[in-house]
Amino acid sequence: PELANVASSRPHVLWMDLSNAKRVLDWVKIELEMDDTKNLSRFFSAVPQVLLESPRRLQMTINWFTENVGLSQAQAKKVGEKWPYIFGYRPDSTFTSRIECLEKFGLRKETIGRVVESTPKVVAMSVNAQLEKQMQIFLDLGIREDNLDKIISTVPTFFSTNPQARIEFFLSTGLDKESLAEMIEAQPGILFLSLKANLRPKWEYFTKVMGGSAEDLKRMPSYFVLNLEQRIMPRFAFCCSRGVTAPIEDMVSGTDEYFCRKIAKVPYQEYRRFEESGDWMMFSTPLV
Repeated sequence: PELANVASSRPHVLWMDLSNAKRVLDWVKIELEMDDTKNLSRFFSAVPQVLLESPRRLQMTINWFTENVGLSQAQAKKVGEKWPYIFGYRPDSTFTSRIECLEKFGLRKETIGRVVESTPKVVAMSVNAQLEKQMQIFLDLGIREDNLDKIISTVPTFFSTNPQARIEFFLSTGLDKESLAEMIEAQPGILFLSLKANLRPKWEYFTKVMGGSAEDLKRMPSYFVLNLEQRIMPRFAFCCSRGVTAPIEDMVSGTDEYFCRKIAKVPYQEYRRFEESGDWMMFSTPLV
């Protein structure tokens, strides 16, 4: 099936010079450290036309990433191994405009390098329909351009995701755009958490068990990146069992030692025994 696909999509490859093709194959094996049949099959199924190129031209593509994106030779070769399609383009005529687009939004060379490493296909995405549209998501929320680099450097896979569903979820909780923008600037990772496994369960617990609201959430932007079963639930249950009253953000902030010393005012081992016993689960039975 792979040969049939190559023959139908790139029939001119069947007239390749075999001695040159052998040199290309050797270059891929050595330079991209790809010596197993499965990976070689994946590579040449994606870009069979490179068999018509010279190893020198392939190396020029690698060099382009080191000179224009700041990747090391090893990092650039890893990009080629991960997304072989980079060898199907002429870098100066395709990749340059994409890099310039990212620079226009204030992304530093180091950040762009991280983006390319994590999502190599970004160098071939549509400037208007994909890159600019994706960045506009942040700008529409009111996030300042000078904060975009910080956010993207934290989550360099941003361009391969669709955060719109998460944004709609956060707005449905009662957060306004300004508050959501501040949360994203403080904790960019919240836009990439699972709705089903992370965001919705934490919001349910926050509102139905802990009695929290959107106003409370504004004061604790890190809430959604905290572990529900290892921090939030045990601490809240312990406070309830000991009659400890404190703002939600104080209950879930800091280390366990800090929580015991400043909030619960009990020896650390007492809290550890409560946590390990599993007694905290009974406070969450309705939610479970």
